[in-house]
Amino acid sequence: MKKLIPYVVMGAGAMALAGCGASVVDVVGTGAVNGTNGLPFASGDVTGGGTLSTAVTDRTASTSSVSFAAGTGGGSFQQNSITVVGVDADTIRITQNGEISDLKKVGQSYDATIDNVRHVVGVSQQGTAVSTYEYGRIDFENLQDSRIIRFVIGNDTNPANLIGNASYAVQLKGTGNQLTNGTVRSLNIDGDGTINANFATTAVNGNLTVRTRNSEGNTAEIAASARNGGFSITGTRSGAGFTANATRTDCLVAEACVSKSTLSGNFYGQTGGEIAGIGVIDETATSTTGLVETKGNFTFLGAQ
Repeated sequence: MKKLIPYVVMGAGAMALAGCGASVVDVVGTGAVNGTNGLPFASGDVTGGGTLSTAVTDRTASTSSVSFAAGTGGGSFQQNSITVVGVDADTIRITQNGEISDLKKVGQSYDATIDNVRHVVGVSQQGTAVSTYEYGRIDFENLQDSRIIRFVIGNDTNPANLIGNASYAVQLKGTGNQLTNGTVRSLNIDGDGTINANFATTAVNGNLTVRTRNSEGNTAEIAASARNGGFSITGTRSGAGFTANATRTDCLVAEACVSKSTLSGNFYGQTGGEIAGIGVIDETATSTTGLVETKGNFTFLGAQ
């Protein structure tokens, strides 16, 4: 758990709440994008001379979120909705898990310390009509309640505009931990893959390669700890969204494993040019040294 605090504070300090720069003015000014999920939050550098207040003030987006806390054991998950409201040009209000927090703009991130809990929000990956976000909630009095919360905000596609077939090259990014023989190590998670959609039906499928690496130790140790795992994606689209199971095609650390990993997401942009969402890794593997539990979560983003 000690590694969670510097990751959130230092990582979020470098993140910019950048959102979907090029499409913001179209959305605000003309309603040209047929979105139903509110407006992406964006930086002040917007095509057409828009400002941060244009993109944020009086705009509300509600979406799914996934969070992870390492605690003292194998990790714990929460999956629920998160609502982000643009109160004014310098303030966003986040409602997550029943808690309301007002965060102030600091540089290009949003930050606040409330009742000895620090809240930091910034962009993780930036697309054209959608971006993924990381929300660090650091509880200094109860570190086990500290969490990294991931969510996606964008202009999801009018389902009537989803036509034919599409293939998306996706990148994913997240964190988690691994429990082996009673020892917990923190993980960085990244990877890539392809997600395919047949809009004439409801079929969604594809493959992901997920890499987990120990986030502790020196460069050589981190490199040596890298593990690659394959997932076969099978899911169903409903409107502009989809859910999918991620079935293991090989294990991260061992010869045999049981996986309950899942993904959910949306298609974004006027004609579904982008895809983004959240995923959960929840795997128990059997190795020569005993059970290995790998848990974590990630956001993914891709384009045709």
